[in-house]
Amino acid sequence: MAGTAGATDSSGTAGDGGSGGYPDLPRWPTPDCTSATSSPAGAVKVDLTMACPGKSLRGVNVAAGAAGVGYVTFAGTNTIVGRLATVAATGDVSFEEPPMLNTIVLVDAAGVPSVVGDSGGGLKFYRVDAQGWWGEQVTSPPSFTSYRIVAARFTAGGQAHVAHYVSDGFIRLATRDTAGGWTQTDVVQTRIGSLATLALAIDAVDRPHVVFQVEENKTTLTDWRPGVAASTAAFLPVTYPVGAAPSGDSIAMSGLTAGGIRVLVPQPGSAARDMTLPGTPALVISGCPLVSGASGTVPPTPCTETGDGVTAHALAATPEGLWIAYIQFHVDRDAVQHCEPFEDGAPIQCHKDVKADRSTARLLLARVPTDASSSPAIVWQRPIDTNQADAVSLDARQSQLSLAVFPNGFVLPSIIQYLAFDATAF
Repeated sequence: MAGTAGATDSSGTAGDGGSGGYPDLPRWPTPDCTSATSSPAGAVKVDLTMACPGKSLRGVNVAAGAAGVGYVTFAGTNTIVGRLATVAATGDVSFEEPPMLNTIVLVDAAGVPSVVGDSGGGLKFYRVDAQGWWGEQVTSPPSFTSYRIVAARFTAGGQAHVAHYVSDGFIRLATRDTAGGWTQTDVVQTRIGSLATLALAIDAVDRPHVVFQVEENKTTLTDWRPGVAASTAAFLPVTYPVGAAPSGDSIAMSGLTAGGIRVLVPQPGSAARDMTLPGTPALVISGCPLVSGASGTVPPTPCTETGDGVTAHALAATPEGLWIAYIQFHVDRDAVQHCEPFEDGAPIQCHKDVKADRSTARLLLARVPTDASSSPAIVWQRPIDTNQADAVSLDARQSQLSLAVFPNGFVLPSIIQYLAFDATAF
């Protein structure tokens, strides 16, 4: 059910960190992470991998900074603090601990990074300078509410916006004014515990848009912005995440459906252009139907899984057009399924053990035209390790595209790939 558009509260506090002119936290460089650079070529300006040995880290997001700099946050666990990587235009990388376990990074118009995350006592925002991290409370610190931060962006005018899902069932937009005061606006109310996928974009006239699809209405994709009636588009169920990027004085939206990556691009004075990228259906794997131990022990049963399709995508915009990065899998693996009690008298447990894996994966970048003058086209691609290709993040600043591919959080070593492109060179 829809929430009340424009309902707000002022639960945050401005500038509450750093008493006596000192920051809340110092900056802590970390020596435990490393990077390895490959030689860039063509439109690729930076090409490297990052890893923190012994830590099961996975990425959260990438942000494009000024003068070719990029920022990547790695998520941690309940006990391991994540990492913030700063990637220079030369490919040099520095790593530091962010002030919270799990954060995402956003960069203002001047190229200065900030982070936002769930501090365990509500949402908190930290801006950074040479002295350290300066904290601000975004929401009141309830003991029973948790937050999942999905996206955060600055407007050109200096406002920060944070789209997040709250455990009470609300999707909300937190907004920081230039003086440091925070307000919360309800975007939509869903069932507590239901699933939602959302994205955040700032249009050319500095307005935030939250794009979402909720579990109880998987036939539409909604574009919401404060103070305006939300607009919806008929859309098949999507695979997390959806995408949003500025396009003219509005935004483009994307979602991965069974038929492929679908993109809606606004057109002046007419209906949005509706495109599906060829050859991009969502991955469906078949060949090893689930076995059940309801009737007792199941002996080892061999099978072969196959499938071709896309598992993740991200959308961004530069003056040269819209860009979609996506991961495409070819699955071909042999497995054995079996069911037996864990121990005498214990319930039956079923397992699938992969015996041989011939699967492959590719990372692709496609340009999506903003008008009807041409069709979407792949401009760059490369093979990637199937174990290191769980999610992709893409961001843009002017003609720079920053891209990061994140591994499955259970794979060690966790290797994150980072690339920076010059969109004018395609």
